[in-house]
Amino acid sequence: MKVVLFLLKFTSELFTLGIILLVILLWNRCANAQVISDGTTDTIVKQSGNNFNILNGSEKGNNLFHSFSNFSIPQNGSATFDLIHTPNITTIFSRVTGGKISDINGLIQTLNGNHPVSLFLMNPAGIVFGQNASLNIGGSFVGTTANSIKFADGVEFSAVNPAAPPLLTMTVPIGLQLGPNSQGITVQGNGHRLISGLYIPTDRSQNPIGLQVKAGNTLALIGGDVKFVGGIATVNGGGHIEIGSVSNGQVALNSTGQNWVGDYSKVEQFKDINLDERSLLDASGTNGSIQIQGRNINGNGGNVKLNLHNDLLMRHDSLITATAAGKGNGGNLLINASVIVGLENSDIIANAVQGQGGNIQITTQGIFGLELRPQLTSKSDITASSQFGLNGGVEIKTLAVDPSKGIVALPVQPKDASSLITQGCGQNQPSESNHFIVTGRGGLPQNPDVVLGSDTVLEDMQTVPIPTNSDRSLVTASSINLPSQTANEIIEAQGLLITPQGEILLTAQATVITPHSSGLNAASCSTN
Repeated sequence: MKVVLFLLKFTSELFTLGIILLVILLWNRCANAQVISDGTTDTIVKQSGNNFNILNGSEKGNNLFHSFSNFSIPQNGSATFDLIHTPNITTIFSRVTGGKISDINGLIQTLNGNHPVSLFLMNPAGIVFGQNASLNIGGSFVGTTANSIKFADGVEFSAVNPAAPPLLTMTVPIGLQLGPNSQGITVQGNGHRLISGLYIPTDRSQNPIGLQVKAGNTLALIGGDVKFVGGIATVNGGGHIEIGSVSNGQVALNSTGQNWVGDYSKVEQFKDINLDERSLLDASGTNGSIQIQGRNINGNGGNVKLNLHNDLLMRHDSLITATAAGKGNGGNLLINASVIVGLENSDIIANAVQGQGGNIQITTQGIFGLELRPQLTSKSDITASSQFGLNGGVEIKTLAVDPSKGIVALPVQPKDASSLITQGCGQNQPSESNHFIVTGRGGLPQNPDVVLGSDTVLEDMQTVPIPTNSDRSLVTASSINLPSQTANEIIEAQGLLITPQGEILLTAQATVITPHSSGLNAASCSTN
C-alpha cells in the first residue's frame, strides 16, 4: 500500500511539473510575440492585447523606414503599419535588430495609405511564418534574412549594424546583401487542398490562403535555407513569386513598378529549398511567374527538392533551376510528382560553366513535353550539362512514358485518304491473286532489332455477289479503260535489315523467318 501511495504521489508531482513547464513555455512564447521599436527611427508601437499598431517611422520621399528590436506576432494577433501620418508612402522598409527570430503567426497589414504600399521585412536571425500567418497589403511583400538592403545612391539600411545612425534615402532598392550567417525562412501550414487535373480547371474554393499578395505584385522570400512545411504562397490573379536560398552574396533586385525580380549572378553560395507536405507555390493568372533560384559564383550549387502530391504543370517559360556560374558545380534537383507537363519553353536545369553539371532525379507516372537535351533550346528541356566541365546526370523514373516522344502536334485538317489510295481491281488469276493482309499492332516489333513474330492475322474475306437482276448493267473488263501495265503484287514484309547508316529496310524475303499466311485466297473484285 505504501508503494502505491508513493507512485501516486510521484505521478502527481510529475503532472504538476508538466503543467508548470507548459505554462512557462506558453508564457515565453507570448513574451516573445511582441513588436518593439529599437529607438533608432521615429517608430512608435501601440499595443492592444495581441494587436500592434505601428505609426510614424522615418520618412524620406515615398520611402518609410522602421526599426525593431523584436518583431513577432502571436496567433490571432496583428501588426498594422498605419500610414495615417504618412499617407503618400509607397514602400516600407523594416528591419529587426535584436537577434531574435521573427515568429509571425498572425496578420501583417497596411492601413490609411493613398497608394498601394509594398513592404520589406528584414531579419538576419530568421523568419518563421506559422500556420496562421497572413498578409493584407496593397503592393508587394519581400521577406528576407539579409544583413542589409542596398539602394541606388549607395545608402545601406543595415540590420546588423544598428548602432550607426540610419542613413535614409528616397531612391529605389537595388539589392539584398546576405552574410554567411544569414538564417533561414520557414513557411508552415496544413498543405493545399486543390482539386486539379491536366484538362480541368483547378478548384481553389477550399484551399487555404497562406501568404498572399494581390494580382500583379511580387511575393519574395529570400534568405538562407528556405523550407515550406505545408506552407502556401500565392499571388491572387497572377504576379511573381520569388524563392531564393543563398548563404553569402548579393541578390540584385530588378524593379518594374511594384514588382521585384531577383538576379543571383553575384551570389557566392547556395543553400537548400524544400517543399514538403503538400506545400504550394501558385502564381496562376495573367503574366504569372515563379522563380526558384540557386545560382552561385564560386560555391557548389545547392539542392532544390519538390515533393508534389499531384501534378506539376510548367508553362510560359517556367523554370526550375539549380545552376552554378564560374567554377561552381551545378546543384541537385529532386522532383516527385504524379504527372509532369512542360510547355512553351519551360525548363528543368542543373547546369554549370566550369564545374560539373548537377544531378536531376525525377520520379513520376508520366512526363510530357519535356525532353532530355545536351543544351538549352527554344523547346522545353531537361539538362544537367557543363560548358567546360563534366556533364551531370539525369535519372527519370517513370512507368511507361518515354519523354523523348514529346507531345505530337496533330494536324488541324485531316488528310483526304481517297487521294492517297488507287482504286482498281486486281487480275482475276486465282493462282496469282493479290493479297493485302492487315496484322494490326500484333505484327509490329517493339524495336527495329526484333523480328516479326506475331500470329495475329486479320483478313477481310468476302463473297463477290453475282447480279441476277437483268435491269442491272454489268461491268465487263472491256468497259474498263485501264492503261496496259503489269500488276504489281502487294506482299507482306517478311523481314527487315538495318544498314550501317541506320536505315531500316523491309524485305519481301528473309533467310530465317516464318511469314504470315492464312492459307485462304483473298477476295478480289473480279467482274463477270
